[in-house]
Amino acid sequence: MRNAFEMITSAPIDIIYQCDKINNRYFTIDTADMVTIHQWINFNPKINTYALFQGKVIGFFNIIPITTECAELFDQQAIKEEDLAIEHILAPDVMIHAQYAYLAAIAINDTHDFLSRQCAAALITTIANHFLHAYDMGTLKRIYANPTTFDGNHMVRKLGLKPVVALKKPLTGNDIYALDVTDETLAGFNYYSTRYNQFIASTPWK
Repeated sequence: MRNAFEMITSAPIDIIYQCDKINNRYFTIDTADMVTIHQWINFNPKINTYALFQGKVIGFFNIIPITTECAELFDQQAIKEEDLAIEHILAPDVMIHAQYAYLAAIAINDTHDFLSRQCAAALITTIANHFLHAYDMGTLKRIYANPTTFDGNHMVRKLGLKPVVALKKPLTGNDIYALDVTDETLAGFNYYSTRYNQFIASTPWK
């Protein structure tokens, strides 16, 4: 059975709390805590996009427009997600002009559940549309991520991100991935922008 998800951003507090329950399931020492995440969302409510099915959050993603200084620190592997502060983040009214972005999370409720796996597909298409419509693709230079699970690693690689350092450093717990925005990147986003449309009922990112 094919299900379709309602994608929303700038969500009411009950939706954010539902999202928190999913977020807590994937919390590690390399991810931001809920206090930090709420500070991000309060500063820029457009960084989170939630996938709803029958009013319940099944999955979400978090993409943060970041400053040049923050990007340089990621390139140096000098910071982790938990170090991101408000001064590293661009406000909603200027995020379209961002040169760099950080994909903080792609998460679903249950990786073994059929509904959640359909949601994962819907999130991939919505992420592509988020970049195509929330950012100026002529200005955006690089996208970063720091996946902390096997599934998260698989999904960011599906989007084209690769480790900044090819040989993994042992015991650092800080494996930054990056994707330079090129014509090939744009073609990939355009492909994924329609790939899983059948799983999307509505979206803020056209």
